[in-house]
Amino acid sequence: MIKKLAIGIVSLGIASAAMATTYNGNGATGFGGTLGNGSLTLTDDGTTISGTFTAGSAFNDTLVLYIDSTSTGANITSTAGLTDTADGGRKSISAFDGTNRATINLPIAADFALMLSPTQNSFGGLWSLSNGANLPFVASANMTNIGNAGPTSYNFTINLADLGLTAGQSFNFVADYLNGSNAFLSNETLNGTTGLGGTNPGQNTTSTLAGFQTYTTTAPIPEPATVLLVGPAILGGMFFLRRRRA
Repeated sequence: MIKKLAIGIVSLGIASAAMATTYNGNGATGFGGTLGNGSLTLTDDGTTISGTFTAGSAFNDTLVLYIDSTSTGANITSTAGLTDTADGGRKSISAFDGTNRATINLPIAADFALMLSPTQNSFGGLWSLSNGANLPFVASANMTNIGNAGPTSYNFTINLADLGLTAGQSFNFVADYLNGSNAFLSNETLNGTTGLGGTNPGQNTTSTLAGFQTYTTTAPIPEPATVLLVGPAILGGMFFLRRRRA
């Protein structure tokens, strides 16, 4: 019994299994099922979030994840106020091409947006949200398979610190899939989010989403010094009790 307890204590101190979470698409196929028949998997090591998007059909357009990670951020609840069209990534996040707009009312108060677009914009990156024509670029998402429409799997990474998070904290997000060059919104999203209708909302329409996804990052690993101090104390107590009962 004591031996098993000792192994458990040491394992607690040196290992922390990062559990992958998979979010499936909503089954919609307005743009062929790239997101609707696809899936998103997230995992992390307490410092960096690693993601894999598996496309359900050719990834010709743009996937945007709106992320609510802090209470002190921009707290954007609609794309109606986003007007940054400086490049394809910002157009996609704003859902606005300078003339046409797809207004998306969000079920979260978003602070950041992750844009993944291997062919249309040939880039994946993270931006901070702000109403008006200013979406500050935060970091590259190090997206793989740039230039390859697939369908295949696309990996990416973002740092927890860039989202204002530390290990063990959670964030909420919603996803959409659109033609970022002309603000034409599809009916594809992740399972659990509704509001895009049975057909593509398209341009110059308003969609009010309900339901969002949540990801919880890996809890901090106990410091080795803490384990070395606490472990022997527990074992000593178990040994003392065992001797008293003998």
